[in-house]
Amino acid sequence: MDGAEGLLEAAGMRHPCDLDLLLFFDAHPHGLLTAEKLAALVGYDAQQVGRSLEWLVTKGLLSRSLNPNHPHVARMYRLRPEAGEDWLAPLLRLGSTRAGRLMLIRRVRERAEERNGQALGVEPAPPAQGGR
Repeated sequence: MDGAEGLLEAAGMRHPCDLDLLLFFDAHPHGLLTAEKLAALVGYDAQQVGRSLEWLVTKGLLSRSLNPNHPHVARMYRLRPEAGEDWLAPLLRLGSTRAGRLMLIRRVRERAEERNGQALGVEPAPPAQGGR
């Protein structure tokens, strides 16, 4: 197992959107966004962004204001890097370059395909504004 594989294993990422949201919030640690705006910024459909947001919140990496009855209202998101243990900083460092991000996305996709026995059918989204 190489370093990237170990980082992904420790993180427990299931979908490329998990990584892209984590990289987005690394570049923008505080944000007041609607789910639709966030989906447009990271380039995934709103349902997948919702699943990936739940993963980040469950892992303790992201906090968000509560407003479950009004999905079209902006919510405050805040990255909580202290929750990432020892895998978060190296993963963010690796994902901060285009080559590193693409390699990580390819690995996440391969791991998901192995688990599910099928292709995810997603292409990496272009990096969000702000150098990611």
